[in-house]
Formats: sequence, structure tokens, C-alpha cells
Amino acid sequence: MKYAFIWLASLLTLCISYTAQAQSQKGQTIYAFAYGTCFSDSTVYVSPVSTLPGAQLEKKTRFLERRAEWAATFKTYLDNRFGRPHTCVVFFDTKKEKLEKKLVALRKQVAKQKDQHFTELTASDFMLPPALDDE
Repeated sequence: MKYAFIWLASLLTLCISYTAQAQSQKGQTIYAFAYGTCFSDSTVYVSPVSTLPGAQLEKKTRFLERRAEWAATFKTYLDNRFGRPHTCVVFFDTKKEKLEKKLVALRKQVAKQKDQHFTELTASDFMLPPALDDE
């Protein structure tokens, strides 16, 4: 009887901690910005840092779910606006300060290259859209 109680208590503790972890993972704020460049152009484009409502991280890898969709959205915007094919990626983090440091590091890296220009788009130009629900 004593062991059954200990087993039940440990199982209950495990379930409560797993539920709390899942809820905190769903409720966390994710910040992101998009980075795009064209290999036939010397300009690097960056969207403003923004929150991604409805975004989630994969449980095992801690990677942003649907990151390819956000990169494709930015690619479509740049391709349509400038008429050239762009390569895009999305940088993300749960801490805004860490993400802004990454943006500063990218800015410095581009500034070191004499043949590239760094262009930050404004929020009125482009914002990453919120995540779409699965239907």
C-alpha cells in the first residue's frame, strides 16, 4: 500500500509538471524578424522585430513551427516589390533582447562588406503576419 501511494503521488506530480510545461510553452511570446537578400543585388532587407501571435515552438527541437511559411511571405513581398528572386530566412527567439542583439550583429556583418547595403523596412512596409490556425 505504501508503494502504491508513492507511485500514485509521483505519477500525479509528473502529470502536473508536464501540463504546466505545455501551458507555459503555448503561452510564451515569440519574437521574430525576416532577413532577405538577392544574389544579383547588393541590398539586404530586414523586417522589423515583431511578436508572432499564435506562433509555437516545436516541443523537441525548440524550432519555430511554420517558419518556412513566414520566410515565404517575406520572399513573396520582396520578389513582388523589387522584381528579383530573393532568398529569405526568419530569425526568432522568446527573448526580444537576444533577438535584437542578433539583428545588431547582422547589421555589423553586412557593414563590413563594402559591396552590400543594409535596409531595414518599416512596420508600414512589412510586418510578419500572425500564425494561421489549422483547419
